[in-house]
Amino acid sequence: MFNPNAVVKNIVTLPSVENIVTLIARILMAYIFVITGWGKLTG
Repeated sequence: MFNPNAVVKNIVTLPSVENIVTLIARILMAYIFVITGWGKLTG
């Protein structure tokens, strides 16, 4: 039986992919904080 969760887990746990996913997640978190902060300053 096809389990998409297992497939995604196997792909994400590769060291190179894990580093890229971590970097993208950190960039998105920083973006959210900057946009929210800017909204509080100007709003």
